[in-house]
Amino acid sequence: MITAICIVASVSLTLSLYVLIVGTDPGMTLAASDVLMILLGISICVPAVIPPVMSYRMTRLLRDLTVAQERLKHLAQTDQLTGMLNRRGFDEQAAALLASARVDATPIAAMMTDVDSFKSINDEHGHDCGDAALRHVAAIINDMAPSGHAMAGRQGGDEFALLASGLSQGEAVAMAESIRARVARTPFEFEGVDMSITISFGVALATHDGGAVRAYMRLADSALLESKRQGRNRVSVSIGS
Repeated sequence: MITAICIVASVSLTLSLYVLIVGTDPGMTLAASDVLMILLGISICVPAVIPPVMSYRMTRLLRDLTVAQERLKHLAQTDQLTGMLNRRGFDEQAAALLASARVDATPIAAMMTDVDSFKSINDEHGHDCGDAALRHVAAIINDMAPSGHAMAGRQGGDEFALLASGLSQGEAVAMAESIRARVARTPFEFEGVDMSITISFGVALATHDGGAVRAYMRLADSALLESKRQGRNRVSVSIGS
């Protein structure tokens, strides 16, 4: 494209200078001085015209490339069903949040949650209903997670993860309880059928001992399993947190 622009610009300048110096009479012949004037004009005009054109084009190409890269990065980190961070995106952003918290000695709470009896929803109402239920829960989690202080993502299946900064264990448990209660009391309807959905939570307080994100999420997952053992629709805290 840039080559074509340069060729068009050069031809246009040459023809313009030819007409300007020689005129439009096809019978006119070029003297050596005319040729010299045309070449001199091209040598002056081409550097003045082509670099700005190329610079403008390159600026647009770089801008388009940056936009495309950002879009690809967003797609690579986004769960297509819920619009939340996927596991890869969550882990990358959570690692950055955890590193920052270590520097500032800010407490971090890790939470895992999933939909109670999710397999029954799929079996009884179909996978489209299961997908709608996941979007329903994801919307509530996103709405309840405090912006700037918490991040959430879908881990796969019906599991969701949250990481909250600046919260004590008690505050983290209160946040998890608020989300759990809202899901339980918010009606869910699919194709004219009303049903109730509940979720269970596991909470773990991250320490600043150099542990990785996955290690803290495993602690929260252990607490989540305890919620399941105790009957679901509840919040449990990791003993090791």
